[in-house]
Amino acid sequence: MSHERMKCRILIVDDEREITEILADLLSTDYECTAAGSAEEALTRLRDNPFELVISDITMPGMSGLEMIPHVKEMSPHTVVVMISGMQTVESAIEALRLGAFDYVMKPFDLRQVEASLVPSVRIEIIGRIDQGFGPVRGDQVRLPQQIEIGVF
Repeated sequence: MSHERMKCRILIVDDEREITEILADLLSTDYECTAAGSAEEALTRLRDNPFELVISDITMPGMSGLEMIPHVKEMSPHTVVVMISGMQTVESAIEALRLGAFDYVMKPFDLRQVEASLVPSVRIEIIGRIDQGFGPVRGDQVRLPQQIEIGVF
């Protein structure tokens, strides 16, 4: 077994490629990032590989991010979901949280908001996996960043 620490895996879901690229560029130094252009593609990727965190847009063609949340939670109960959306309604934020999202970030977002949601949510997922004895993440092997340097989007 390697003594090298594993990077936490993040699935970034948005039909706007620019958003997935910006988030992946920001996070790829400290996390292993994978992009998906739709909820359906994200669920396929989640079936094939475990992810500690899913960051998803709400409004996308086909299945919405809100519709995706229960599927993510069913397939991977310890995967943490953070929603991002341009929909500026309290109702959509409440619905996302009710369905199991950990946090909700509004677009256009300041990348500091993403950082503020990210580290605690990944830590919660890791603790959940350790408590339940699930892999592939083991607390002594996961490397979390101390701080992410960011700009404003």
